[in-house]
Amino acid sequence: QSTVGCGDSLVTGLVAAALNGESPAAMLRFGVVCASATASHPGTELFSRDELESATMDVEVTKVDVDVEETEI
Repeated sequence: QSTVGCGDSLVTGLVAAALNGESPAAMLRFGVVCASATASHPGTELFSRDELESATMDVEVTKVDVDVEETEI
């Protein structure tokens, strides 16, 4: 629908999870959920707590091992 505010929502989710003492993976998950919920609405329309809670179960964080020295940019 709209990407307006998605970056702000991502950062807000990261910070909120950090302030609640969550792990880095949980912080990332909550940030992505907030950004996704924001993108699912037109313009700057807000999402509901119910949407946020149901979407949290749909996001999976997977660790990826990358050797930075071998990665070409």
